[in-house]
Amino acid sequence: MTSFIAWRPAPARLADDEALCDAVLSAYHAMDPAGGGFDPGGLQNPDLGFEIRGFRRRGAWRMFLLLTPWMLARLLFADHDPRIPVAAMTASPGLDSDLLGPRVRVDLLDTAQDAHLTTRPELGSYLAQPLVMAMGLFDRPDAVFAAWSAVIRTRDAKMREAMGNCQWQREMSRWELLAPLKDFHADATGASTA
Repeated sequence: MTSFIAWRPAPARLADDEALCDAVLSAYHAMDPAGGGFDPGGLQNPDLGFEIRGFRRRGAWRMFLLLTPWMLARLLFADHDPRIPVAAMTASPGLDSDLLGPRVRVDLLDTAQDAHLTTRPELGSYLAQPLVMAMGLFDRPDAVFAAWSAVIRTRDAKMREAMGNCQWQREMSRWELLAPLKDFHADATGASTA
């Protein structure tokens, strides 16, 4: 029998999308991962503030990008328990459990993806996917989102190229596979291949 990760539902008032966004901004604003401003690695940037962009719904998931002074992350909130198997959870050494919970592997949006199972009393359980962590490199929020957009454009272009190459490979493979049969069939029947 498969056991599943204990998923804590969001409070009922967060069924409203605007209420969810407000609650997320409030919860993350209350966090201070640098412990009072100490950030020896220069990974944080308090000038970036807190912002949500790209809110959308895909199936049973509400997802959006969350910008904080310490990361840009995609957050995913499920309408109901997504029933993630316990076996899909792994330890995440070196991560503050208040910011990112244990890593899970979950089938999401038609692909297997890694995320961190995070639970906060005011938000319930959700998945967090950190995208950018070195925030000291950016001087304003738009620069962070522009950098992430460039990553997505590059990824999409590579995927299109790979799909194009894959289609070409399939066509070539099919011709290469059928050509010997055609030649063999013609030789066996005595018909000319010209």
